[in-house]
Amino acid sequence: MTYQNQAPARRPAGITLLAVLIVVSGLLGLIGSIAVIIGRGNDDFVHDTGVGSSTLLWVGIVGVIIAVVYLLVARGLTRGSGLARGLAALVAVLSLASGIYQTIIQSGSLRWSAVVSALLALIVLLLLFSPRANAFFASH
Repeated sequence: MTYQNQAPARRPAGITLLAVLIVVSGLLGLIGSIAVIIGRGNDDFVHDTGVGSSTLLWVGIVGVIIAVVYLLVARGLTRGSGLARGLAALVAVLSLASGIYQTIIQSGSLRWSAVVSALLALIVLLLLFSPRANAFFASH
């Protein structure tokens, strides 16, 4: 039997978990970004942020775009998209590098927060590139 005739591998639970977490993060980001866009019309909100209404509009728009990308990446992961896997891996690698750097330069509770962040990024990478995940993405 050739590789092309094989049935696609089942999606690993770890990939499903990552997709669900990315959806939750994307939805929260979307809600928060819409709140910023709506809030820019409130003088107290604008005053409390210390930036102008037009800046808040741009922050909200960029936040909506990022949230939509999160949702698309989550969908792509569930469908075995190599692009979605690559984007998720890129974010995890950047988070891991940032966590390691912050662990070196910070102290106290900030250091522990950085360690947790780095460990979570490492777990994401392990889930994205486990043997089952490799088989899943290779079969799509």
